[in-house]
Amino acid sequence: MRWLLPAMLAVGCHHGGGPSRPPPTCAETAAHVFSLLEPKDERAKDVRGVFELRCTQDRWTAEVRTCILSTISLKDPKRCKQRLPISQRSRLEADLIDARARARDGDAPPACRAYTKVVDRMMECDQLPREARDAMRQGHDIMKQQWNELEPGERSAAEDGCKAAADAMRQAGIALGCNVL
Repeated sequence: MRWLLPAMLAVGCHHGGGPSRPPPTCAETAAHVFSLLEPKDERAKDVRGVFELRCTQDRWTAEVRTCILSTISLKDPKRCKQRLPISQRSRLEADLIDARARARDGDAPPACRAYTKVVDRMMECDQLPREARDAMRQGHDIMKQQWNELEPGERSAAEDGCKAAADAMRQAGIALGCNVL
């Protein structure tokens, strides 16, 4: 009987002064990442979405989610990504690279974004030979890189060039019988 009371006290003893908090959810983890990002723009929202998606689909451990919530500043990271298995870390990195690309595309002049939509429609046109589609995509990708490096005074010229290219592409698509409108 003497051993029963100490055993009960040892089992029932709880340090910490209150109930333990459950590990953060993926939504809470992603919201915390968003809180660390500045400015709170579309890119930041996209990054939040990437974290929530990867966390949910890859079923991140409570340890990783808690680590992320313990991060106070991006200037002092806790290296939480290193706690992910390589396959999960690779998927997260790939999705973050895609988010950066989407953010860069959003910085393109409006006529250039419209040109991108015409090129995307042309990629679906079966009447356009595969080699021509591949060359068009390659040329477009080179142009996109240049849009992201424009100086303020160059935006107007890029806008005019994209508008002319989109008009020419639409005319070519219509001539081929493609749905480019």
